[in-house]
Amino acid sequence: MTHIAMTEASAESELDLCLDLIRSAFATVAEERGFTEATVPDHTAYTSRLDLEQLQARGARFFLARVDDQPAGCVVLAPGRRADRPTLQKLAVLPAHRQGGIGRTLVQRVIAEARLAGAESLGIAIIDDDTRLKAWCEGQGFVEERTADYPHLPFTVCYLARPV
Repeated sequence: MTHIAMTEASAESELDLCLDLIRSAFATVAEERGFTEATVPDHTAYTSRLDLEQLQARGARFFLARVDDQPAGCVVLAPGRRADRPTLQKLAVLPAHRQGGIGRTLVQRVIAEARLAGAESLGIAIIDDDTRLKAWCEGQGFVEERTADYPHLPFTVCYLARPV
């Protein structure tokens, strides 16, 4: 079995590492859907360093997963609109490491951290018609709550949540 080492990103260089992981992991989604930075600039594949710095300034925490000491994935635990419901954001696993339990391990870490912080539930937002991802999220205990359309996005957003 693969050993997945989890750490909380704290150094500036680790923020850059998170940025690289997020952009690389979400590039496959953007490519599959035909997104470009010009057509869907708010897609996670086009996250900027400033985006991560702004999340960090709001109190977000970043977690890294490594396999054999090599970066394999990351996730962000960000404050939500409600104090008792933070959000899981930017769950990123590099393509070479998918289907190996890294995503599940990252989600479990965020759930544990949210629980320790006194949260009652954890939210996540995904592309609604990504049935494979939605089923995976449901397998992690998330339940669909609502969907929403936004004029700047060419897809419907699905909001899910789960107790912590």
